[in-house]
Amino acid sequence: MGFFVWKENPLLLQGANAIRDIACIFLRKTRRIVRKIRFFTRKICASHKLEMRLEAAQEWRINMRNRFYRQLVQLNDELIEMGGMIEKAIADTVKALVNQDTELAKVVIDYDEEIDHQEREIEQLCLKLLLQQQPVARDLRLISSALKMITDMERIGDQASDIAEIIISEKKAEAAD
Repeated sequence: MGFFVWKENPLLLQGANAIRDIACIFLRKTRRIVRKIRFFTRKICASHKLEMRLEAAQEWRINMRNRFYRQLVQLNDELIEMGGMIEKAIADTVKALVNQDTELAKVVIDYDEEIDHQEREIEQLCLKLLLQQQPVARDLRLISSALKMITDMERIGDQASDIAEIIISEKKAEAAD
């Protein structure tokens, strides 16, 4: 199904435009999520640094707290990395859709495995923090919201992969005709 067939059939063109619009909406939402993650984690990390300066506790407690803050910073970095991975997957999916590029669509499908792996790593880190540090108040809210965010972010990556699979199946159907 080449470009001219799309041009001649307004329903196909309208469907392709709708899929492109949906992919663009996902891209915008992912970017908003990444911006929110960066904003909130910067605030949280800044307040933790202030707490660290004010706290004059025993040496072993300070070391444990420092380790906990380093793990929170690691959690933040991994969330940002996962957001970037999803943003790339969506951009590649849109590009594959517009150009009818099945090779790029296959890359997006393979990239979904990396996104799933990143989700599992972040989930393990969150559970480790919950079990070992037993956080309260702000730290607990940060960790629990990270657990919820990775689920949504992984779902967005799955949807990008699903769109890539549709591109490949449409191309195969076109080749069969």
